[in-house]
Formats: sequence, structure tokens, C-alpha cells
Amino acid sequence: MTTSPFNPSNQDSHRDTANTTALPDRLQRNAQVTGEDVLYQFANGFKLKTETLRKQNKWRILPLGSPQGSLMNHVLNFPEIARDKRVFEPFSGSGPLGFTALRVGASHVDFLDINPRAAEFHQANASLNQFSPNRFTSITGNIADFTPEHKYHLILANPPFVPTPDDIDGAVTSDGGPEGNRFVNFLLERLEMFLEPSGKALIYAFQVVKDDHPLITQQLVKILQNRPVEITPAQAKSSSFEAFCEGYRTLFPNDTSAIAN
Repeated sequence: MTTSPFNPSNQDSHRDTANTTALPDRLQRNAQVTGEDVLYQFANGFKLKTETLRKQNKWRILPLGSPQGSLMNHVLNFPEIARDKRVFEPFSGSGPLGFTALRVGASHVDFLDINPRAAEFHQANASLNQFSPNRFTSITGNIADFTPEHKYHLILANPPFVPTPDDIDGAVTSDGGPEGNRFVNFLLERLEMFLEPSGKALIYAFQVVKDDHPLITQQLVKILQNRPVEITPAQAKSSSFEAFCEGYRTLFPNDTSAIAN
């Protein structure tokens, strides 16, 4: 979570900063689509290979969206947060956040993904950008039981956050559970295991809002008692939950009862 003070011991201290000045766009990306493959190229010469969103495979490697782009651009605007640091990118997919950290001088990046295909893309993207194999490690595993060999200075994460009824078989890389927070909760619960005492985590999470607060604040209050927490709204106007459900009913017309529940 980035910018906008939030004290986890007092929910009333939360306030929005939706009017903060936008960072310069240091990505300036363009995409070349060839069949089911996507190749992104960026202004600084960085390249990234992914797959198309509509590939009919639940183990597909998702293309870049605004969440990854926002975090990548943040790192490029503030390279000192990653330079010479040990960095962890869980839910890594093609590795856009970790490789951006390497681009600005991270000492080493550990990638973690439940999808065994992710490691192939890490190797391909390292080769595209001439990153030495000893600067990163690809790990196939689940955030719920992963134990690191050492703690990290920086975590960059875009967890699966799409609220998905348990009875719907969505892509493993986007299904965040009924409330969308299944995997971000795993990460928060184990944050002290992963982070150095002075370490930072930048996490982008789509949120259901209840009683004027994102649901994630309930976990922040319970778990992160000893770390400062900041939250930044990523969009000026929230989408209605009913509109979101209607989109699911359109995509999964045979699962209306699961969506209703």
C-alpha cells in the first residue's frame, strides 16, 4: 500500500489522498502481440514477455495491467527503494516487478509463483534483458507455506485480487477468493517472516469497500500493529459491487447461483 497515512491501531485515522500528483510515466510501454504471446518494450530499453489475457489456459501468464504498471513506474521514479536491496516478488507471473527492481540495481530478486510455467518466463525475460542468472531465483510454491532462506529489504506484490465465488473455476492467477483477499491475507499474515525490520512492502490490491473502508483494513488492524501503513486510492471513483457481479453473470451464465451466494 502506498501514500495516505493509515494507523492500524485506529481505523478513524484513515484518510484519502486521491488528489495526489501523478508520477511521471517512465514506462512509456508498447506491446507487440504475436498469436498468444505479448512482448512489451519500455522507454528505458527493458523488455518483458507475457501471454494474452484471453488465452484458454488457466495456467496462462497474464499480460501487464495497471497494477503492475503503477508499481513498476513507482520503482523507476524512486530507484533508491530497490537499489542494492534483496527483493521478493510473490505472485510473480512473468516477473515485471522484480525485473524492474533488477533494472534499477537490486542486488538479488526472489520470484515466487504457484504456476510452474512462471519460471520459464523468468528465464526468457532475464535473457531478453541480459540479467545474469545469479541475480535472481525462481521458486514454484504457495505463499501460504513458503519459507524464505533470508529476509527481504523490499516486497513488491500484486496478489490475485478478483473476488471469485468458490464454485467458479477461474484462472489461478486472478482468483482472489469470495472477497478478493485470500492471498493478500496470506501475505500480510506472514509479512514479519519475510521482511527485515526496516523493510518495506508495496502491495497493489483491488478492494471491496464496506462501511467506507476497504476490507483489507480489518486485517491491517489485526496483524500490522508494529509497522507504519499507508494506503493510496488507485481510482478516483469506486465501481459498484452490483456492476461487478453483473459482469460475472455475463461471463459465467451457468453459475448465477454461485455468484448470488
